[in-house]
Amino acid sequence: MRRMGRLAGTGFYIPPEWYNHFRMFPPMQNHFQQEQTLNPQNELDPTQDDRSGQLAAERLALRDELAHKSRLVASEGMRYYNIFWVRKPLDRMEKEYYDLKRRGIAHDVAIRKVLQGFYEALARKKRLSAIQAEEAKLSGKYITMREATVVMGVLTQIQREQLTPHQVALFAKEQRQTVQAGDGLRTEVRSAATTTTAVKDGAAAAAANTVSADSLADFLADAEDGVPAAQTTYTVKVEDAPYDSVAGLKEVATDGTGDASWYAGASPMFDVEPPAASAPTSSAPARGQSGAGRSQSAPASSHRSSQPPRRGVGAAAVATRGEGIETDRAASSSSS
Repeated sequence: MRRMGRLAGTGFYIPPEWYNHFRMFPPMQNHFQQEQTLNPQNELDPTQDDRSGQLAAERLALRDELAHKSRLVASEGMRYYNIFWVRKPLDRMEKEYYDLKRRGIAHDVAIRKVLQGFYEALARKKRLSAIQAEEAKLSGKYITMREATVVMGVLTQIQREQLTPHQVALFAKEQRQTVQAGDGLRTEVRSAATTTTAVKDGAAAAAANTVSADSLADFLADAEDGVPAAQTTYTVKVEDAPYDSVAGLKEVATDGTGDASWYAGASPMFDVEPPAASAPTSSAPARGQSGAGRSQSAPASSHRSSQPPRRGVGAAAVATRGEGIETDRAASSSSS
């Protein structure tokens, strides 16, 4: 506001509408921490909730006791602004306390019941927010902050690779198809078995992936008896499938030609070099040399009588111009 006021005070800047609004209705200036706006009777911070002249001493003592019993009670409702015309949980708990006292309940019991009701309501609020967050997550319309971080990382990677929007759409489509088909991951399971004497008879059959009836019956009998036939250790390794769509996208973008020059437009994916400039000839000088030729022809025209004409295009032009002057003089003398 102060900087905008200085800027608008110069007279060369028309301030936006919010400046005129906040000039008439300035915001409340108590941007303190929670602990500083908790007790409105604190003389060190001038809050807008100064009710020292309205509240009786017993009400002040009750509110201070509730605030000292639970720091969360004192800070509830005063998080961002101390909006003093809105009823706070502390006000509601004070009313509940006096209702309980009117029924003849002792002071300590009433304080405990009031605080217990506050924390139960707070637990319901937290549970409700957790349920709403889960419903929002299941609806598919909202994402969490962690998922948003992942999305931003993907967008940063796309920007770093400088993929075109068409390539990004193809990439997302291929990734979706890969995830739905289950081809994105590759699982490798390795088993290392330490054979015992009970399994040595069927080792050759197991190596040939065939199990005879007798060896299977012995294996099941050993399993029923609780005797481990073999100690098998499984090693499961899950890794991404060797699938890279960026190469396929580049092939699609180049139309299978391997060269990006087939595309007439300018693509940020490829560095298309401009064609090399052809060597300038004597009849058509290069565009970059026109300025130099112009600057060189000016002194030549001014000192035409003293300097002989140069060979080349300029000399031919001067010679033809002189021949034309001579023919005009001869024609005029013959007519006279």
